[in-house]
Amino acid sequence: MYMTMFAFSFALDRPSFRNSRRTLLATVSFAVGAIVGWPFALALALPFVFEELFLFGTDLVTPEVYQSWLFKRWTRLFFAGLCALLVLVPVVGIDSLAYGRLTIVPWNIVEYNIFGGAKRGPDLYGTSPWSYYFLNLILNFNILVPLSLLALPALLVTYFVDNKRLGIVKPVHESSPFTLLAIRLLPFYLWLGILTSQAHKEERFMFPAYPLLCLNAAVTLYLMRGWQEALFIKITMSPYQASQSLLFSRFTLSVLTAVSTISFSRIMALWHYYHAPMTVAWAFETQEIPRLLNVTGLIPTYPGIPHDEKPRIDLTPVKHFDLKLCVAKEWHRFPGSYLVPDGVAVEFVKSEFNGLLPGHFENTPAEVNSTSAFWLRPGTSHIPEAQNNLNKEEPSRYVSGLQFSIHLKS
Repeated sequence: MYMTMFAFSFALDRPSFRNSRRTLLATVSFAVGAIVGWPFALALALPFVFEELFLFGTDLVTPEVYQSWLFKRWTRLFFAGLCALLVLVPVVGIDSLAYGRLTIVPWNIVEYNIFGGAKRGPDLYGTSPWSYYFLNLILNFNILVPLSLLALPALLVTYFVDNKRLGIVKPVHESSPFTLLAIRLLPFYLWLGILTSQAHKEERFMFPAYPLLCLNAAVTLYLMRGWQEALFIKITMSPYQASQSLLFSRFTLSVLTAVSTISFSRIMALWHYYHAPMTVAWAFETQEIPRLLNVTGLIPTYPGIPHDEKPRIDLTPVKHFDLKLCVAKEWHRFPGSYLVPDGVAVEFVKSEFNGLLPGHFENTPAEVNSTSAFWLRPGTSHIPEAQNNLNKEEPSRYVSGLQFSIHLKS
């Protein structure tokens, strides 16, 4: 998501042979998002690549120089791509150190999800109807969603009713500003179309396109405001009155106020209704574990000392109890082991969930498992036993004899 935003901060400039900085920085930003983040996010760069290779932008290209111009543009993008591939070097190096063998993680993601075969792939982890992303986006972005989807139709309407809004409609030997803007609006539609066509859907898959949703919505809002100005001038026959009227700025302000209010309400609702996993983890560390240590006499008492002046409770003695914190069918809501005190193991108990559960990192000395003296976490190179890529249940992941259990009912 962040690299998409960075890439478009450069790609919003009009292409030009004189502006090599735009090509290089946008290409590198897209590459970082795909290599360090998620390789499928590279699909968002396809309209940029098309624009860079075939659209004139601000270049004055006559038929006589078209072939040489085309060669220079293709050559520039090719070398920018080579520079962007250098990002792969440290990524592969660090991943290979961590896994203890040569590993190209972006390729592994693509290989499993696209070339995994009929019995493998993302569909094993659940499927959703085509309406999933539309409903989810409306829940998170409210009014901005219909505005973002109306961006291209609004541009088409503007071409006919307010065609001077973006400048010269048909510049000589240059690309039309309507064409260039349409290219910048396409990635959001492309991304939404690709994800909607996939059976397996998750909210996080839309993250890379969030900045583009906002961009499309902002363009629609700007073009709608232009329609109002054009209609106002046609009725009043006075461009001066249009320039002095507060009607258009109030329209923009009203939309932004509505979006902000609904979005803030959504944030508060998420905090109020969905913070239970964090609250449970906090209570476990700050209340339940200290209570256990207190009743067993492992916490010193400080009579006469105010509560806010007492030293921080040392939870280290809890390791003597060999405690297990067990999670059941809502294991995916578990906020993370960083919120669990050292000395307490996190385990799984049998529940309605019948898929493959995560395995533990191996806690072995560095001199036994590590393949490199430069890597201080040898557990990352250990492959847990009883793994599979078919999402089949593995009974060895479960423990019995509950001590502390988290079981949320949804």
